[in-house]
Order: sequence, then C-alpha cells, then structure tokens
Amino acid sequence: MTESVRITPGMKVLVRTAFDRWVLRIATTGIVAGHTFQIVWARRPEAAADDVTPWPSEDVRAISTKRDEIDGGWIAECIDLPGCMSQGETEEEAIENLADAIGGVDPDPRRLARR
Repeated sequence: MTESVRITPGMKVLVRTAFDRWVLRIATTGIVAGHTFQIVWARRPEAAADDVTPWPSEDVRAISTKRDEIDGGWIAECIDLPGCMSQGETEEEAIENLADAIGGVDPDPRRLARR
C-alpha cells in the first residue's frame, strides 16, 4: 500500500524510467509522493543543479539510506512503501537492491494495462 510522503528538495528518490527501471535521482522540488499525478523535478546526483528532468509523481518513490550499525553495510528503505527495504555492502548496492524490491511490489501500471 502506497502512503503519501512529502518529498523535499535534496531528498533521494528512485524514479521509474520508460524502460521500467528505477534509477537514483535527487529531488529539486517538494511535493507529496504517491499516485497524485503531480510532477517531481529531479536531477542525477552528479549533475549540475540546473540539469533537472520532470517525472510524473506516480513514477517517483522517496527513499532513505543509513549505515547498518549492527551488521555493517547499508540499509535502503522506500519511505512510501512500508516494509519495502533492502541491504547492501555499499550505499549504491543497497539502492540497486531496493530498486529491484520496489519493482517487485510496485509494478508499472502502464505495463500491466498492456497485458
């Protein structure tokens, strides 16, 4: 079940591409995530501040990452999909694993409609 989550500028987000892949971006505007059909402006982490792209909000998932103090490595969590989380030895690996997990619980509705 998707919850409404406030996305703030600078927050890490995963966005669904046209090829049904989830990629890391940094939000540059604040909105409420979820299926609200608003637009989120986001940029690649290494991109210039003005290199932003609009994304429909149903294709954006707010995430958080933190160090795993007990086992080492990193934990990545999808804030607006309760219980959807993953781990990795590096932050990047945890985010990649989280993208796979999100794809499993939040399939692209456009792809489902084509079946």
